[in-house]
Amino acid sequence: MSKLGLEKSDNVSQLNPKICPHCKHPNLFNASICEYCGNVLDDDIGIQMDDRMISMRKFLHALSQDSYVRYRIEEMAKDNAKFRTVIESIGHGQENQSQ
Repeated sequence: MSKLGLEKSDNVSQLNPKICPHCKHPNLFNASICEYCGNVLDDDIGIQMDDRMISMRKFLHALSQDSYVRYRIEEMAKDNAKFRTVIESIGHGQENQSQ
């Protein structure tokens, strides 16, 4: 029956785009992140990214406990306000996780 085209196929067509649930932008069929808004298209990918972010925050927090590394980070942050915002958010994220 499938040779006659009478059975439904569960295969994802490469011609069908993945539609972002957030902004409704069509993306490539194999995309995992929306090219327009950056939203995660697959829940599994989102979970993996969250786990990586938690691990990265823990690593950076541990690294920032070293006085020399902390000094260098603060020196770099003086020149870049966006960098300082990221560093501050890492500290706040670590505090929230320890509670």
